Amino acid sequence: MLREKALQFRRQGYNCSQCIVKAAGNIYGIPAPEQVLSACQGINAGLGIGYMCDILLAGVMVFGLLFDETSTKRLRIRLLSRFSEKHPQMDCCVLIKLRKDDTRCEGLIGETADLIEEIIAEEYRRRC
Repeated sequence: MLREKALQFRRQGYNCSQCIVKAAGNIYGIPAPEQVLSACQGINAGLGIGYMCDILLAGVMVFGLLFDETSTKRLRIRLLSRFSEKHPQMDCCVLIKLRKDDTRCEGLIGETADLIEEIIAEEYRRRC
C-alpha cells in the first residue's frame, strides 16, 4: 500500500523523500503539512551532494512522526540494516549508478517503501 501511494506521488513530480512522507501521511493519518514537504526539498538528491539516499531519511522521518524517540532510533537501525542487506551502499549517487535502469529511483522507492511499511507493521504488532 505504501509502495503504490509513494509511486503515485513520484509520478506526480514529488521528489523521493516527499513521496515517502506524503504517502505515509495518507496511509497512516500523519498530518504532513506543507512545511514538512518543503523541508524534504533540502534532503533531496542525497542532501544535494549525492550523499545518503533521502528515501532512507524520509523513512526515519516517518518513524519520528509515528513513534517516540526511543522507538524511532530502534526502527531507524532496523531500516538501515535491512536496506544494507540488499544494497551495498546507501549513497544516492552510487545507488543510481548501480541501478542504471532505475534513473527515477522508482524501483528503489518501492522497495524501501515496502521495508518502511513492514517495519511499521512489526512495531504495531509488537505493541499489541
